[in-house]
This record gives sequence, C-alpha cells and structure tokens, in this order.
Amino acid sequence: MEYLGMFSFDVADDKDCKDFEQGRFQCIVNAEDIPKAKEKFEKFLIKAKKELDCLNKVEKIYLHHIHEIKHVPQNPVLINFEEISTEADNLSSISCAAPMLSKGIAAFSFDPEEKHTPEPFLVF
Repeated sequence: MEYLGMFSFDVADDKDCKDFEQGRFQCIVNAEDIPKAKEKFEKFLIKAKKELDCLNKVEKIYLHHIHEIKHVPQNPVLINFEEISTEADNLSSISCAAPMLSKGIAAFSFDPEEKHTPEPFLVF
C-alpha cells in the first residue's frame, strides 16, 4: 500500500537565512502499514538530511498526517487543503487532510488536538 506523509519543518537560526523559518513537504512510500511507513519515512529523512542541500538548515521535522492510498482514484481527489492568514504579525492556518471523501484513501492525523504545535517527528 502507498502512504503519503505531510510534514512541516523548522529552520535552524541562521543569520544568512532570515527570510525562511518554516516549510512543508510531502513524502510517499510503499509499506505494509502505517508504523512501517513511519519507520521508512524516518530512515529516509535522516539520510536525506545528510545528502540534500534543501534540508541542510532543517532543525525539526513534524509529521502532521499520513494518507493511506489503497488505490489511486479514477477522478481527482483534493487532499492537504490549507488556508493561511498573514494578518498583522499573527500567522495562522486552518487545514484539512482530506476535505473530499474517496474510496481507497484514508487520512490519519498525528497533530494533537489540544496543542498548537505537535511533537517533532525528528530533531537534528
């Protein structure tokens, strides 16, 4: 089965890179189940951190949710919808992992409801 992970990250303090503090990316993997997918994501990201320039300033990575894809739908399906407000100095967002119901795709969240920021998936 395929698993699509939605991640965000914090950038380490860097005087040369003040414009960027956070970011998002996705990874896809084939695995038997969600725990195996998480394990594969972790191994990959540790290796990728050493090899990819785009990750060299990443300090923390957060896993927000995983989509379990039993089969790719015939018609397009909207996933990972996010609305962002940049009013004043208060950045906020509202997101939905799976705003459309689709047979064959399930979303599993790892964001705690009571906390504003999830626990890091990886810390470098």
